[in-house]
Amino acid sequence: MSSGNLPQTPKKVNVSSSSSCCRLCKLVGDTSHWKNLFGKGNRALLAMPEIIYGSPLIQDKTLPRLLCRPCERRLKNFENFRVAIKESQSSFQ
Repeated sequence: MSSGNLPQTPKKVNVSSSSSCCRLCKLVGDTSHWKNLFGKGNRALLAMPEIIYGSPLIQDKTLPRLLCRPCERRLKNFENFRVAIKESQSSFQ
């Protein structure tokens, strides 16, 4: 039996901390439009996953620092929803 006809066994991809992946969802992809989650201008953006996670995200040079665009959209939607909840609750008081 020749090995050319057998399907290849899927290989696990070990995402090392030095590779470019999203800090929140571990997506590996084109990082040209991704944001540095720990950048000076992104403190408000960093606060949202910390609220969701319930703990500060550790900033370490061995850990990914980038945020993919889908996660950025999710965080913005989360923030909009959080504001809507606050406004509606304030109107009830």
